[in-house]
Amino acid sequence: MRVDDTKMAGMTSAFSGGVTFVVGPEKTATTFIQALLEQHEDISLPRGIKETFFFDRFFENGLKWYLARFDLSCPSRRLVEVAPSYFCEDEAILRIKAYFPEARIVLCARDLVDRTISHHQHMRRYGYINTPLMKSLNPAVRPLISSLYAQFCPKWEAAFGAERVSMLDMAVLKTDPARFATQVFEAVGVKVINVPEALLSMRANEAAQPRNFFIARLATIVSNKFKQWGFYSLLELARNSPIRKFVFGSKKVSADKGVDDDVRAEIATMLAADYAFLAEHYGIEYPVSVHIGAATPPH
Repeated sequence: MRVDDTKMAGMTSAFSGGVTFVVGPEKTATTFIQALLEQHEDISLPRGIKETFFFDRFFENGLKWYLARFDLSCPSRRLVEVAPSYFCEDEAILRIKAYFPEARIVLCARDLVDRTISHHQHMRRYGYINTPLMKSLNPAVRPLISSLYAQFCPKWEAAFGAERVSMLDMAVLKTDPARFATQVFEAVGVKVINVPEALLSMRANEAAQPRNFFIARLATIVSNKFKQWGFYSLLELARNSPIRKFVFGSKKVSADKGVDDDVRAEIATMLAADYAFLAEHYGIEYPVSVHIGAATPPH
């Protein structure tokens, strides 16, 4: 913990409305969850940005910088951050525990093969990687590490207690968005409210192909610096301008298409223990056999 944060660490227990972190991982409907939470008057989210990246990338900015991202004028409102990048970061778990030991933690599951493929597409779009899918699958880094539920879910539960950790199933969103919304509010720890029908049918943050990897990479580096400095108004202008589509592309790419069955089967095999963990620990079963069984049998 930073020396200049020691006094502030004590005050974080004074939020009467409580604190919740929705830690994803990435590509598990966290943008949709953010949109839901923005409808709730009893929640304080970061102003002008979805993710602050404080507990993983920008921790050196200090807790005062972090808390300044929120409207704290009403202590009874629940402080919530939707931050999927925290999921597989050991340091983020420890830092959140140090500052907010009573926080609720919300996780979300998605079919692991689909999540991994979608995450890879997302990383290519924003210039983080420029390698083919299978060459990107190192269990020590994203995108694959963010699918290692059996490794990281127990760490969140150990830090905050299993009773404070909730797991959502993205499959529910596909079949019953209203029910999923209810589960989100309950997991976050606020009263359930009705949300507009149009919101329940939204699809956000879908993957696309950038026009040029190096331009996308440069734009992402600049964007991350703006996030670190808190220049959210400039980011919002760029996000809503034609420049964004020009740089990052607009043609959507589905995780359900464009990947050979053999590749999907190999990813499913890599993540077999994580499929089993979700089924055994949370009762969430995805048809891993569909991926493996679809592969071309050896001749």
